[in-house]
Amino acid sequence: MKKIFLCVCCVAALLATSCTDEDPAIPENPNHEQPNPDPDPEPEPEPSEVKVVLNELCGNKAYNGNKFIELYNAGEDAATMTGWTLRKYASDATDVEGVYNVCWRAPQGLILAADGYLVLEADQTDPKKGFNAGLSAKKEVKFELVNAEGEVVDSFIRGEDATPFAEKSLPENKEASFSRVPNGEGEFAYALPTPGEANGEATGEIEHTAPDPEPDPEPNPGAGEGNVVLNELCGNKVYNGNKFIELYNLSDEAAAMAGWTLRKYASDATDVVGVYNICWTAPEGLTIDAGGYLVLEADQTDPSKGFSAGLSAKKEVKFELVNAKGEVVDSFIRGEDATPFAEKSLPENTEASFSRVPNGEGEFAYAVPTPGEANGEATGEIEHTAATPEPNPNPNPTVADGLSYIFDLEALPEIHLEIPLEQWNTLLKEYDKDINTDAYIHCDARFIKDGEEHSFADAGLRLRGNTSRRRPEAGNNGEMHKGDNADWQHVHFMLNLRKFQKDDAHELGGVRKIHLKWCKDDPAYVREIYCYNLFRRYGIEAGIRCSYGRLWLKVEGDSRETYYGVYEMLEAIDEEYLKNRTELFGEGEFNLWKCGYGADLKETGGSNRFVNDDDAGTGNYPYVLKTNCDKFASAKEQLIDFILKLNGKTGDSFKTWINQVTDVELLLKTYAVNVAVGMWDDYWGNMNNYYIYFNSNDKYDYQFFFIPYDYDNTLGTSNIIDAGRQDPTRWGDSSRKLISKLLEYPEYRKIYLDALRELCNDDNLFGATGSMQRIAVWQNLIRQYVPNDTGEDMVIEDRPASWSNHSEYRIMSPGSNNFFTVKKSSIPQQ
Repeated sequence: MKKIFLCVCCVAALLATSCTDEDPAIPENPNHEQPNPDPDPEPEPEPSEVKVVLNELCGNKAYNGNKFIELYNAGEDAATMTGWTLRKYASDATDVEGVYNVCWRAPQGLILAADGYLVLEADQTDPKKGFNAGLSAKKEVKFELVNAEGEVVDSFIRGEDATPFAEKSLPENKEASFSRVPNGEGEFAYALPTPGEANGEATGEIEHTAPDPEPDPEPNPGAGEGNVVLNELCGNKVYNGNKFIELYNLSDEAAAMAGWTLRKYASDATDVVGVYNICWTAPEGLTIDAGGYLVLEADQTDPSKGFSAGLSAKKEVKFELVNAKGEVVDSFIRGEDATPFAEKSLPENTEASFSRVPNGEGEFAYAVPTPGEANGEATGEIEHTAATPEPNPNPNPTVADGLSYIFDLEALPEIHLEIPLEQWNTLLKEYDKDINTDAYIHCDARFIKDGEEHSFADAGLRLRGNTSRRRPEAGNNGEMHKGDNADWQHVHFMLNLRKFQKDDAHELGGVRKIHLKWCKDDPAYVREIYCYNLFRRYGIEAGIRCSYGRLWLKVEGDSRETYYGVYEMLEAIDEEYLKNRTELFGEGEFNLWKCGYGADLKETGGSNRFVNDDDAGTGNYPYVLKTNCDKFASAKEQLIDFILKLNGKTGDSFKTWINQVTDVELLLKTYAVNVAVGMWDDYWGNMNNYYIYFNSNDKYDYQFFFIPYDYDNTLGTSNIIDAGRQDPTRWGDSSRKLISKLLEYPEYRKIYLDALRELCNDDNLFGATGSMQRIAVWQNLIRQYVPNDTGEDMVIEDRPASWSNHSEYRIMSPGSNNFFTVKKSSIPQQ
């Protein structure tokens, strides 16, 4: 498929000599011979007809989270679009009053290739991005495409073509576009959205009139408006693992809820810009019985399940319940009722709901959550202002809650690093000597969350990464810090609070290290976060904890801090990681190996294949022992024995042994997640990027654990294979026996495939709808903070890395190239 391209055409001036009829210009002829007259020139071929059409119009947010119109060049030649326009008809139009507005003008020099597509997003003021109008899937709509001569070359009309254009309500199809079928030439019909690609088969006819209303269903006896209130709002995940809002009908008659809505107030709201969003509209026919309850779960797009917004237990929050007449019948406000609504941080109660006490009629107070039941007694008053913090030079959460405090996906803490000039220059020098340097420099660090600051003097900072390594300040070899003229670059860091000061004051809730990772090669800013979160949601405790943070850095002498932007905060895999998982690994600290490129769990020969971390320096080796380094010789013997048995044993002997040394079901479920997310740069596919742990020093008596690691190149970003469509039973090389040999046994193959089917079920963790909802929540948390002082990675985009071998995959919008949908289709069903 040809890509869309923009060309700036340079027109050369042609200098012509003016000649009269009486004295025609004769070219120079040095021989004074009469030139032979030219033969009659060949007639110029007729230019081919320009055939740009309106090809697809989508009123559902299926392209980068937005509605769109697609133009298609069905002609044989490229089409110069300069001067072309798009008109939208509406009764309130102002360009031609009461008729239409020009909502898009093609940028100067725009060319649409033959057989090429141009996708224009809705509600865009920049004509390079899209058109300046809305596009409804549930109303009459009319657009015209006009060429540079002012001729209407194509149009789309749904409904009655009248002036003024009424935009009356029509049936809504939430899954389809208005598409030409066949592509580029057929009539418009419903079809699945395919922005930038050929339209598929029709899925139905487009309705141009509203259906005759069916008789109102018989209401419940005595159904009326009732007396429905907001009864309980819970910002803790206690109802089906989710937050919830409960409505209660305290009247003596059933309440007909059709047309009722729920509003959430927020400064970034878009329904009423800067004020509120409508987050729930009651489905037609919904009633709440007298004395009955309706429990709505948070972050749901289906109104029969819940409301499409979050609900925080630790911030200001405001909701309004609005009846079918548009009247606000009830509200809940925590904090200061201001416009815009600030959502400032407030004290958190992790055990309670905001509940009316007494049930249905009292004021709101803290109470034990009772979804779908009468509220109990109050357990405390709700705080509406932040408590004045008590003086505390270094407040520190306990070890028990430190991990959840730092790695909190509902928060966006700040990390500020102050670095002496001499130390920063040392880091630059070390990098210039060896790009793989693991040298630490000294810095002071501050961690700020919910207004609470934790300070750490003399912490350690170093660079991280393999192929992603680069200078944090661009410059030639040997160049030192350039002060306010520095050219900053995104890099990965490791922040080690205890590197130079070995005391409890240099821990944050028991956490000593935080891996600060830039979202390299992930324009969506979410792939690694999604993957590690999925491991833990699926019960794989070996998966590391993760969250987002905002990073600032200031070198001594600079006039201001440099904002590095939104970074991933990842749990380090080290001794503390093991200690925090004693239920999984058991007590003690034994043999943790980091496995890099070449770690095929097959070859055991060759020099420097197995290396002690103390001796590894900055080289890259297949197996590096990270803990228990003083017992390297015995740890190496243990690993080699494991590799020999893994490859050498067969039949029942292999099956008996592998069941003795590892939890096979846990291993296969871990790998099912790995394959579901499309991790191609892994053990099976590329003998790379994982850790293993043996929980004993005994050469033969131990438990072996596989630890997933490094998941930024996932969810459609791939190389070597097509990570969405590759057969999951042939994910990698058959010589990688840890997985390929297990799948030779029918009972183990069933565990693996059952896990994949469970994950990819539409209603489960890897289902497209739920996955896109989680992604949207995280992206909304960070979106406004993404622009940064490096000038790199400034926006969130729905695409894989630029080098990916399959650029078509999307994770933020539905459609035929949605990675979650494609992956599901690759799973064998038998």
